[in-house]
Amino acid sequence: MEPTERVGGLLTSGLSHSDFHSFESLTGAFLEFSQRVKAHYVKTYGAESEQAKASFEGTFGEPKVNLMVLEQMLGEQRSVRVSTGLALKRVEKEGARILAAEWDSIDGGDSVRVTARVFIDGSYEGDLLAMAGVPYHVGREGKAQYGESLAPEVEEKQLQA
Repeated sequence: MEPTERVGGLLTSGLSHSDFHSFESLTGAFLEFSQRVKAHYVKTYGAESEQAKASFEGTFGEPKVNLMVLEQMLGEQRSVRVSTGLALKRVEKEGARILAAEWDSIDGGDSVRVTARVFIDGSYEGDLLAMAGVPYHVGREGKAQYGESLAPEVEEKQLQA
């Protein structure tokens, strides 16, 4: 479920440079995604083209190319249905478990109600989990929370939705 007409958030709507530390660390879906982005530039413009080189091994794709590749990858997943133009309306819970969620169509169409054994909130803002009352943290975790030596010394503040 996506409130806009474009899945992918910043990756497909303006952020052209992915945040990663080394090519060796790229794995899984993002590795496949970046390989497909690079393949698009190579096929369209040539392996030695400025476009292929500027894609930095497919990790710096144009938003329109990133959107195309992401939509292709999602379309290949038989168990995934993408719906756009929907705003989260309400969450139904039993205890701590989410049973269902409902989204309203932004353009006045029908609302969509989904029941599932598992819900994953992949949104930028965490709207589904916040509406479900899941505790969350705003800001960066401090050194003490997880024993991370490179984390900053910060005052810990837990917020409740």
